[in-house]
Amino acid sequence: MSGGSPEIRFMFSLLSMRNIVTLHLIYAGMPVLPHIKARNTITTLEITRLSTTTGGSTDTYTFPGLTKLLNSVCHLQHLILRSARVLSLDNISLLNPSPTNAPMPHLKTLDIRSCTFNFDHSIFVGMVNTRRGGSDTKWDQLETVYLGSSLVLDDFAAGIWQDLVDDGLNVVY
Repeated sequence: MSGGSPEIRFMFSLLSMRNIVTLHLIYAGMPVLPHIKARNTITTLEITRLSTTTGGSTDTYTFPGLTKLLNSVCHLQHLILRSARVLSLDNISLLNPSPTNAPMPHLKTLDIRSCTFNFDHSIFVGMVNTRRGGSDTKWDQLETVYLGSSLVLDDFAAGIWQDLVDDGLNVVY
């Protein structure tokens, strides 16, 4: 079965995943991320995309289907995204909680050190700032971010980033 094959969705639908706490998915081609319907206790999810090409696809997402997958792992605490392809704004937007929807409410660690950004880095700062929202939110605070290099920020965003670090955000380059 190829990595880009829709049969992977069927395969995941058959699995009982009650005791799996770490899931690592590796794709050589276009990722077909599963929606895990079974109750699970997955706390660590690592997705690796080895290919930079999309085989003619115009999909803007580096990880298409990420929304459904993230919504199906409600206990997720550690998300690791690895990609030879540039990480898009669409992918980062999926991680941003709102008052009505908090994807991954228990996320504490975000590791995107092998990804490069193809958008204004201040948008990433805004997402992290929201995830550090404090005790009055419906989600846990993001504690650690792994980045491949320093962010390129204007003075305003750089000030917010520094405040986040001063308030306890652990940033590892």
